[in-house]
Amino acid sequence: MALTDEATVVPAVGEYWFHPVVNTPPPADPEDPGADGYVDLGHTSLEDPFTIASEGGEQTVLGTWRNRNLRSVFSPRTEAVAFVLQQWEEENYKLYYGSNAALNEDGYVMVPQNPVPTEGTLFTLIRDGDEVLPLWFPRTSVYRADDITADPEAFLGLPVRATILGRSGETGLYGVAPKSLPGS
Repeated sequence: MALTDEATVVPAVGEYWFHPVVNTPPPADPEDPGADGYVDLGHTSLEDPFTIASEGGEQTVLGTWRNRNLRSVFSPRTEAVAFVLQQWEEENYKLYYGSNAALNEDGYVMVPQNPVPTEGTLFTLIRDGDEVLPLWFPRTSVYRADDITADPEAFLGLPVRATILGRSGETGLYGVAPKSLPGS
């Protein structure tokens, strides 16, 4: 591999977009996901902007009496994107409290007793100056990741976790496009 200084990424700014339909194709124009029906999730935390976390995937070495290190196997792995929503609006409430959180006649979003995670497609656009790094998660299940904690010196946020789910007949979980200039 050649040494390419321009291939590095400083995640200075980022955007989260959500489409309520699972397996929605990535936006034709990463600069305008709304044109393809994606909804902008608005402001998110600067302190915890983006994490792809992985659980599982531990290696076990299997052996026989003749060969103690014959094969290695791995436990199933689950991956998720974690971020903190900072716009207190109905659509974000559904991502945190569950898709069955509903606005009542008094104008309150009622937190359900038995919440249902929200499934859909997540698109993340990381900006590094004029260049962008698009990430497309075709099937996610979004729900609260942590408790809401008030800090008088920070924005109040809704920490969510978008668990990346598999799709029948597909081997890839999500896509990462090459870093590029918009329109290239």
